[in-house]
Amino acid sequence: MSINRMNLPRPKVAVILLVVVITGWLSPGCNKSDSVTGESNLPSELPKFDFHKPETLDIAVSRLREINEAVVSDVPLPKPRKYEVLEIIHGSGASAHSHYYLAGAQREEHDEHEHEPMKEEEKIHQIEVDIFTEFYDIARWLPKIAAATDGVDEESFNTAAAVGKGLADLSGPILKSKQNDERRRSFRSNSELSALMKRLESVFDGAQ
Repeated sequence: MSINRMNLPRPKVAVILLVVVITGWLSPGCNKSDSVTGESNLPSELPKFDFHKPETLDIAVSRLREINEAVVSDVPLPKPRKYEVLEIIHGSGASAHSHYYLAGAQREEHDEHEHEPMKEEEKIHQIEVDIFTEFYDIARWLPKIAAATDGVDEESFNTAAAVGKGLADLSGPILKSKQNDERRRSFRSNSELSALMKRLESVFDGAQ
């Protein structure tokens, strides 16, 4: 007798798979943290640090002036600013997260009652900031620096914010080049950048 396979009931594959999946979810010890090997899932690249951000508007303007004068002169470019960053890694695997501190500075204290005790690891990173990157960073931070500086009136703040944005917009594309000689030529030949620096210095001529 021949069997018509087309008339046989088909196994309910979808139902079976669903049962298996649900069983796996409900089984003890089968959560995400158990499937992690213990290696850090943190990104390999460090975040953008602001440890070289000037504390006041006068200091920021003075530093922008120093960099500008060095770049447009014929003297060798200043060496990059260097500092060490301490990374504190809490936890491991998918739950790992990092806190960053300037090496030697006081660390932020965390309330032990807020978190369960977790694995902690420390790393030291050597950070270098070349003067073109530093110029761009200070320029884009200028509004925040001005806002945090005591005694800055509304007109001075508006000038700092406008000039800072202009300087950042002009100096940012210069960073696309990896060669300092090319960066220097672009910086020197940009008349708009030079005009904005003169405006900044004329308003904040007391910056030392």
